Amino acid sequence: IFENTLFIGSFDGYLYQLDADGRELWRFKTGGEIFNTYSFTIEQNVLYLPSFDNYLYAIDLVHRKVKWRFKTGRYGNAGSPLVSGGMVYHGSRDGIMYALDENTGREVWRFIVGEGEIITELPLRHEGTLYFGAGDNNVYGLDMKTGKELWRFRTGGKVYEGLALVEG
Repeated sequence: IFENTLFIGSFDGYLYQLDADGRELWRFKTGGEIFNTYSFTIEQNVLYLPSFDNYLYAIDLVHRKVKWRFKTGRYGNAGSPLVSGGMVYHGSRDGIMYALDENTGREVWRFIVGEGEIITELPLRHEGTLYFGAGDNNVYGLDMKTGKELWRFRTGGKVYEGLALVEG
């Protein structure tokens, strides 16, 4: 929900905007299904939309147009990116954590988890460290500026759920 409207992604490839009474106000077509287990990330009137067409879209909600789009690898995109400090951090189903310039969508750095590994949840940040889990059974801590791995913790299974940060 954003400014009293509801955004819905659908497997028909559309993002729908509805008013409080369920009437359609606007729709945006991608080239693939839209699946997201978290709320869409909306920052400064820009909605970040992952799609199974292998793009992450930055949609200007004021003008209802694409600000930029970024192509990831195969397998499509799901999950919500984190927007922080002028950057967009997006974990894609291609096993890559991308850091993109918030204004242009240009790639600043990438961190490869593993071939075909899936990253879908909303990453967390705390004091310059980016935290996320992945399908290679690991939880990672990366330097947010450089993408350098600071540490990893291996679990006994895939980590697709979101992480929780409590009191630092």
